[in-house]
Amino acid sequence: MVIAAGIAAPIVVAVEPLGLVSGTVRRQGRVVAGARVCAGLDGHRNTCAIADAVGRYVLVGLEPGAYTLFADSDEAGAFARDVMFTLALGEHQVRDVELAAGAQVSGDVIDGHGAPVAGAVVSFVQPASTGHLFDGARCITSSAGAFACRALAPGTYAVAVSPATAGSHAFPEIGGALAPVVIATGDARIAALRVVVDATPLGLAGVLVDGAGVPIGDARVRAWAEGADPGALVPPTSAATDGEGRFRIASLAPGAYAVEARAPDGTTVTRRGLAAGNVAVALVLDGAAQCHGTAPPAGNTAPSARVAWDERVELVGWTAPARVTRGTPFEVEVTYRVLRPLDRAWTVFVHFDGVRGDATAGAKPAPPARVSADHDPSCPTTAWRPGDYVRERFTATIATAPGSDALAVGFFAGASLQWTNLPVTAAPAGAADAWHGVRLATLVVE
Repeated sequence: MVIAAGIAAPIVVAVEPLGLVSGTVRRQGRVVAGARVCAGLDGHRNTCAIADAVGRYVLVGLEPGAYTLFADSDEAGAFARDVMFTLALGEHQVRDVELAAGAQVSGDVIDGHGAPVAGAVVSFVQPASTGHLFDGARCITSSAGAFACRALAPGTYAVAVSPATAGSHAFPEIGGALAPVVIATGDARIAALRVVVDATPLGLAGVLVDGAGVPIGDARVRAWAEGADPGALVPPTSAATDGEGRFRIASLAPGAYAVEARAPDGTTVTRRGLAAGNVAVALVLDGAAQCHGTAPPAGNTAPSARVAWDERVELVGWTAPARVTRGTPFEVEVTYRVLRPLDRAWTVFVHFDGVRGDATAGAKPAPPARVSADHDPSCPTTAWRPGDYVRERFTATIATAPGSDALAVGFFAGASLQWTNLPVTAAPAGAADAWHGVRLATLVVE
C-alpha cells in the first residue's frame, strides 16, 4: 500500500485461529514433569513445550498440516516413538503421551589387559538405523570403565566402543565382534555386559603448506572416519595449525580417515585414506593466498618515528586523502613490513576519531564520535612471512557531520581471545592510543 501524508488509511487485518495440541506425559502410568514434547510440521518445523509439574503440556500456534509428535525425558530415561497425526485449521486435539521406550543396558569396558577404559563412548545402534535421533543410545564410561545407556526401544542393537574424539572409528573388539544385544520390551534391564577392546589411541599429525612450500598457520584441520558423514549432528574432531603449519589430532581408533584443512582465506584441501597413526601427513593448499612483496611501494607517507606492533609488524607508510566528502567512499592504503611470523589471523581495525560540528560560526561541537572500517586483510596475517612488504588497501566511508577525523590503525583478535589487541611496542610520542592503535593522519570531512 501507499500511504500519503494527511490521508487516513484504514487497514483491516483478517486472522484465522491456529491449532492447539495438549495432553499429559506419563511413564509406567505416572506423570512425568519436565518432559520435552515437540510437534514437527512436515518433519522439520518443530514447536516444543515442557511438561509442567503434573505432566501437562500445551503446544499452541500450530498451522494446519501433517505432524510428527515426539517426547523424551532425561530424568525418566525414556522417550516416546513418533506419533503421526493431521491437524485441521484451528483444531484442538488432546494427545496423551506414554514414554514407553525406557530400556537400559549397563556393564563395563576393559582393554586386553583387564584395565578399565575410561571416557569412551559406548553406542547401541540398530543395524537398519536411519540415522534418526531415537534409533539408539550413547553413553560415556566412568573412570572405572562402567556405563549405563538408557532410553532404548525394543529391538536388536550392535554395540561399539569409540574414543570420545568425534568422528573416530570404533575400537577393535578383542575376541571378535560382540553378539547383538536384543531388547524385548521398553522396560527391559540388561546388566553386566562386558566389552573388551583394544583401546590404544592413535594420532594423525603433519604440516599444511601453500604451493610455494610456505607453512600456513591458523588453519582448521579436521578428520573423520572414511565413509562417515562429516556433516552429521556431531562435528568431526578438529585442530588448528601453528605458526609452522603443524597440526595434530589425537585419540583416534585404528582405521582410514579423511583429513580436510581450511586456510583462513577459506581455501580447502582434502586427503582421503590416511591411516590413524600417520604423523607425517603432508597437505598442500595450492590456492591459498600468498603475500611475498619484497620492496616498499613509492609515494607513501612515512611515520615521523618507528612504529611496530609486538615487534612482529612494522609500519612502512600510508596513503590517504587529506580531505573527503561526507558519505562518499574513499581509499586508504597502509604498507607493513613483517618482522616475525604472526601466530594467528589478526583483523585490522581502522578508527576515524574526531569532533563533529556544523560549519556555522560559533556552533557548539558535537561529542567525539568514532567511525570504524575494521576488516580482515585480503591476505591473512598467518600468511605474512618475515621480510614481506604487505600493502593493505581498503575503502572507508564517513557519513557523519562535517569535521576532522584522526585515522588510527591496529590489529585485534576476536571474541574467542577476549578481543585481544596486538600491542604497540614502538610509536611516535602521543601517537598510540589505549587500544594499541597508532594515529597516522587527520582527514577533513566536508
